[in-house]
Amino acid sequence: MKQKKDEKALISVQPEILSIVDKTNLESLEYDGLVELGRGVNEVKTYSSWLLGKLGDSVTKKYGDIKKYANDIGQNYQVLLNYTSAYRKYVDEDPSFTPDKYFGQVPWGMLYLVSQQDKPVTLLNELVDKGVKSMEHAYREIKQKNGGVEVPRKPKILFSWNSEVSKWNINLDQKDLDLIDWKGVKEMLVNYFNSLA
Repeated sequence: MKQKKDEKALISVQPEILSIVDKTNLESLEYDGLVELGRGVNEVKTYSSWLLGKLGDSVTKKYGDIKKYANDIGQNYQVLLNYTSAYRKYVDEDPSFTPDKYFGQVPWGMLYLVSQQDKPVTLLNELVDKGVKSMEHAYREIKQKNGGVEVPRKPKILFSWNSEVSKWNINLDQKDLDLIDWKGVKEMLVNYFNSLA
């Protein structure tokens, strides 16, 4: 039988980091100091999402649907549902689970992505042990584990505004060109150019 999670358990996340970062002259800090502050801020963001999931879970159990609650707290309903479902998946596997154990290592996107798999706590520990620290890397690892297919990194496509012609420019790195299936793009461009004639 699963243990009930201690609802009054303290967390190691320090929300005062937000005030520290806001009031500090960041340009005077060395890179390592900025990394440490960034990890702290990211951890507050992750834990805020986690706690919104915990609140959503409690509201659902006591009052049913969380649509009204989402509106009352100014949170997007679907986002709150995602937070809530992620929270439930982790505590269903391990009632004592909290993300503060992974301080600075697991961003919310990765935590959420892993929650969509069977045994998310076990999988998260495996990924952290492998040094996985991003949602994109976790996605590739999960895909490879589930299907044996190694998914390459996602190409970077940057958009920059060209004020001379009032249109967007698309910027691609040469090394990313081979990662893109151009067939659909070519077809779309040919149709577009034909429509101009």
